[in-house]
Amino acid sequence: MEDVKSRIEEIRLEIEAIDRELVPLIAKRIKLNGTLAPLKMAAGLEPHIPHRVKLVVERWMNLAVDQGINPELVRTLCEQIVAEGEKSQAEEMKILASK
Repeated sequence: MEDVKSRIEEIRLEIEAIDRELVPLIAKRIKLNGTLAPLKMAAGLEPHIPHRVKLVVERWMNLAVDQGINPELVRTLCEQIVAEGEKSQAEEMKILASK
């Protein structure tokens, strides 16, 4: 039984290590998305571009299928992350417009 508990703890530690890599990557993606704001403003574009979001979501779902995980789960995650990136862009555009 101690071997099982030990193995569970090992796996949990591995999951935590992945989380420590994953969350900073999500943060980096959102911050990078915010840097698009001045470029989109210059091009007369809005933060939300439906056809672009569709392409990104489809790409994520295809990656999920390739990895053998639920594409609907990945779709939901992607949509949340994209929405947060768009929010970041909108906030940055508001700041830039007020200058």
